[in-house]
Amino acid sequence: PLRRQRQMCIETATWLPDGYTELYYDNTDNTTFVAYSNDAGQMISFSYSSATDETSWFIDRNSTIVTQVEVNGMAADLFESTDSNNANAIIWSNADNTTFYISGFVSSHDIIQIAESIHAQK
Repeated sequence: PLRRQRQMCIETATWLPDGYTELYYDNTDNTTFVAYSNDAGQMISFSYSSATDETSWFIDRNSTIVTQVEVNGMAADLFESTDSNNANAIIWSNADNTTFYISGFVSSHDIIQIAESIHAQK
């Protein structure tokens, strides 16, 4: 499952769409990246960073519809792609200013469900 480690605490997504398994994991300084894929080669990526001043993610805003949504009570931007070559994505920050980014060729509903399933575990 999706996870993030911070001060003896791991935040994990308790839900992923059926068939997705971890393909790649990298933790560098204050940023973590996890890639998931399914048998069809479709990808979901999960990134987060506690160094928000040093983090940037690229989203093609010319082919997206941006909607304000909430993830566990926090404001989030949902980017729904109008181009089948671009993934849907969501970006939000939590109370401790960690910024999260999830993207994938799955429905906007699934992107939100993954985001809302991220919870701290000790």
